[in-house]
Amino acid sequence: MPLALVGHFLNYVGNHLLSYVHQTMGRKIFYPKSKALQINLLPSGHVVTKVLKTEVAVIYDSEGRLQIIEQRHQFINFKSKAVIVANGAVQAIHPDFDSWFPNQAHKCIGSDQFLKQPTFTEQLSKLKPAARIVIIGGSHSGFSCAWMLLN
Repeated sequence: MPLALVGHFLNYVGNHLLSYVHQTMGRKIFYPKSKALQINLLPSGHVVTKVLKTEVAVIYDSEGRLQIIEQRHQFINFKSKAVIVANGAVQAIHPDFDSWFPNQAHKCIGSDQFLKQPTFTEQLSKLKPAARIVIIGGSHSGFSCAWMLLN
């Protein structure tokens, strides 16, 4: 099966899934073209993730090439109980994180560890049920973490 065909199918399924979530929950859960800029741990134990969202409007020119006609940036803050870093096969969380934030290690989780069954079960037990969790990353790791949390 051609990889391009698989990609089109996954795009179709993903768009319908996002539409279904938006219609049933009344909110967006996926923010494409966004970049996490800053993660802050508040004294209350919440985590605030500052994100730069980029919206781009494009048109096709007379030769069939895409041309950017408008580009807007917006800063968004997401308040959550934890952050999952999911940007590749192995996540790099600073080795001094535990000493900087004692007893808060469960607030910043690498997807490579989160997706392992013992760690997943342990992490969920430390977080309140239905806690908001921010997932940074949109590749396979990020979507796998979202799937695990939703199921």
